[in-house]
Amino acid sequence: MRPTFINPDTKDYDITSEYLYLSADPNQGFRSRLPRSILNKILLVESEEVEFLKIATDEILAGSIVVDAGAGQCRYKEAFPHTKYIGLDMAIGDSDWDYSNLDMVGDLLRMPIKDSCVDAVICIWVLEHIAEPIQFLSEINRILKKNGKLFLAVPQGFGEHQMPHDYFRFSSPGLEYVFNKAGFTIQFIRPMGGFFYFIGSWLKIFPSIISNSIHNRLLNRILSVPLKIIFQYLIPFVCFYLDRLDKGKGITLFYGCYVTK
Repeated sequence: MRPTFINPDTKDYDITSEYLYLSADPNQGFRSRLPRSILNKILLVESEEVEFLKIATDEILAGSIVVDAGAGQCRYKEAFPHTKYIGLDMAIGDSDWDYSNLDMVGDLLRMPIKDSCVDAVICIWVLEHIAEPIQFLSEINRILKKNGKLFLAVPQGFGEHQMPHDYFRFSSPGLEYVFNKAGFTIQFIRPMGGFFYFIGSWLKIFPSIISNSIHNRLLNRILSVPLKIIFQYLIPFVCFYLDRLDKGKGITLFYGCYVTK
């Protein structure tokens, strides 16, 4: 297994054109025209997400049956063209989402899938929205074949979202506990970025906070550009490199977890 998307020699992101499905900026504008080598250092959460998905795509064999549990708009489908991808969701997350690409709509605590018939499950930004996380993980264990794989990403340091269905944040011992309770063997629980990624990502919303608090339109326009340059470009770029100083990474944006049945 290739354990990381970081080039071991340059200590830098090494994202090839094969994995562009998440590396493009979803916002059309200046950022979308930046070179990918710079963009990946600014979009800290997205780059770590790409890295984790890269590990999953490397580990899941061609022809495998893959269930995306809590698939939402099926944004990860493009990452698994070599598999039989099944998008499953309860379709209650965001009212403005397009759930038409789902293969199944059903209860994640009682998935309409037979026992031991799935090779792998991916579950990205879902566990925090499940009121009964151990029951959910046990249900994933039920549908997986022996030695089946679960790739799960869950936040430690995100703000509340998809309200009111946002119940938990997880520490690494907490994740160990729920995985063990659900009968999984842990391969890794990996912090995706440390303190500086955390700070760099949260400071991106500073311009919006200032803009919402200033009601003078002219002043807002004057401040908008420099604030965005500083807090959405320069600070994240610097934090990308500063994050190497944080060896423990006890404060992280999210954990990427790989467990097996």
